Amino acid sequence: MKRYHAVLRSLIALAWIVCAAALAEPSDTLLLRDEAFVAGPKITLGDVAEIKGMNAVRLADIELSVAPPPGDSRSINAALVSSRLRSAGIDLAAVEIKGADNVKATRLKAEVESDFIADSLHAYIVKHMPWDAANTEIEISSPGQTVVVPEGPAEVAWETSPQYRFIGSGVFRGTLYVDGQRQKTVMCSAKITAYGEVVVASRDVPRGRPIGPMDIEARKVPLDETTQGTLVGQNDVIGLLSSRTLFPGDVITTRNTQLPLAVRRNQMVPIELKAGTLQVRSQARAITDGSVGDTVRCVNDQTKEELQGVIRADGVVVMN
Repeated sequence: MKRYHAVLRSLIALAWIVCAAALAEPSDTLLLRDEAFVAGPKITLGDVAEIKGMNAVRLADIELSVAPPPGDSRSINAALVSSRLRSAGIDLAAVEIKGADNVKATRLKAEVESDFIADSLHAYIVKHMPWDAANTEIEISSPGQTVVVPEGPAEVAWETSPQYRFIGSGVFRGTLYVDGQRQKTVMCSAKITAYGEVVVASRDVPRGRPIGPMDIEARKVPLDETTQGTLVGQNDVIGLLSSRTLFPGDVITTRNTQLPLAVRRNQMVPIELKAGTLQVRSQARAITDGSVGDTVRCVNDQTKEELQGVIRADGVVVMN
């Protein structure tokens, strides 16, 4: 019996020794790599070390440093790892740190080519300009250099001056985003030439002569070369009078044409006067010339009263 108790005591003592040894063994192991590649924007323990143990997930999320710019490197040493573990409340006795003394952590990069930026701006212009893309020439001056950014899906958000009307030369400002995060600003210029159909003289049209179908033709011209009042419909031009001599290729506008006279001086014209629901019609003699829409002066030959009215399309002068 005494021998049995002695053996039992020995086994218990051995068990305590084994437990104490087990408790002294670290529960987690970190194997620091010589080199690591990180996506950023932060460097975590999981980026630079192979982690084994029951707390591997928790340890992997510990932040060590801010990541360097894309393509650059940063040294992460074992002392920094120990310091970050301590700050995170980790018992250093429970973690074994092995491997390299210094880890070269390089941030991954992507290169956004100038062609990508130019294509993005082209798509923006086509979407926002008021011109038909089939009748528009777009020349883009891209940045001419590759832009380095972090890895991820890239897109450019463009904007331009509110005063720019998407014709002629303009400057566009682009903000480059990667994974929805703003990265860099790029500047591009573009020249937009939009073409539109206008009416031009096909032959000489003397001043004061009505314009007929054989006097005009349609032609596509750059819109930035046209002026205010340019006429684009041939039917709107036929019948107008040239206010100066037109030569082949001259663009027909409201400045070099005029409506034919609807009322001539000393012509007897119908006049119309409205007073409430009462409408009175009579005749008077015009004392000025005028076209449809013009205001002319007339005189009643019997009473010698002078009147003023606007010429309607049917030739009636509506008194004011």
